[in-house]
Amino acid sequence: YFQLGFAYQTSALHKDASNYYFRQSLSIASKMKDIRAIGLANYQIGDYYFNTGNFDSTIYYYLKAQTNFKQVDLFLYADSYYHIGELYFTFEAYKSALNYFRKSLALKLKMSAKASNLPFAYWSLAEAHYALKNQDSALYYYRLSSTVATKTRNIPYYGNEGIAQIKINQQQYDSALIYLKPVQKWYFESNVSKWIADMGLLYMEIYSHKRNHTEFAYWRGITRKHTFSTFLPEQRKRYYKTVSTYFNQENQLDSAYYFLRLENKEWN
Repeated sequence: YFQLGFAYQTSALHKDASNYYFRQSLSIASKMKDIRAIGLANYQIGDYYFNTGNFDSTIYYYLKAQTNFKQVDLFLYADSYYHIGELYFTFEAYKSALNYFRKSLALKLKMSAKASNLPFAYWSLAEAHYALKNQDSALYYYRLSSTVATKTRNIPYYGNEGIAQIKINQQQYDSALIYLKPVQKWYFESNVSKWIADMGLLYMEIYSHKRNHTEFAYWRGITRKHTFSTFLPEQRKRYYKTVSTYFNQENQLDSAYYFLRLENKEWN
């Protein structure tokens, strides 16, 4: 039942079916008193509600899963703090998110870097610091994330995107391109739409500033394809904003306004 729920979860047309199967899994796991399986089912039900916008139910099931994992699995217990932090991050409550990310990191430091996916824990802290406009701390954790990731071979160059974004903010566009270069090969080989879209947005921003219309158009095409291939509203918002900024810069105000309205619609 759990595997069926997981299979349906990736389909936008069958998300309700995934919820049904995860609940079936939860029912059976509860009868068997399998605490880990109960926790996994609770988390997936919470994730279903997260993806469908029911955030009260999301936090309810995330907390239930956290209670389950605390008893049986240190990694999943640590990860549960991250997911609660991610929920706060979604609502731009960045200080609360940072607090949960720190709790997750503290638990993961008790495990090996590879087993705990430590690079991701550092990256989460970096994202929260960046959102709080503390770029020095963000840069520190992005670098730490990349260093540990490359050593453990978990996901190499994990923090390079964040470093590139800070370099863009500092108008060091050529430096940003250097940090993105190793990411590009890894992301295209992995073929994960979310990663490729994130990377593409950075390239679009760089080439917009450099006024390189050919490269901007190339990366705009790649980014649009991957941004619209899955349910990624926050990326579509960023895509529209970047395109709107580009057209505004080129004094094509009708096009700039058109994409600005699309950004606002996506945000709503």
